[in-house]
Amino acid sequence: MTKNKREIENCLVSELRNMISEFELGRLSEELILNYFRNFMCDAGIDSHITVNVLEQFGDLGKDEARNIKIHEGW
Repeated sequence: MTKNKREIENCLVSELRNMISEFELGRLSEELILNYFRNFMCDAGIDSHITVNVLEQFGDLGKDEARNIKIHEGW
């Protein structure tokens, strides 16, 4: 396994652990789920256009996360 793949896996594991912790503490909201999804997709290197298109299908909260990607990438 290449170093890059291992780094990606480590990021995804960390994000998933954080998500599980939020769930166990009863703090996992729709907003947090969409935020974690965005982080997973970005960390995995998924084309940001795909991520934006998916997020925009989840109401205002999803559109907010999609907008964050667009701003970060300078669309």
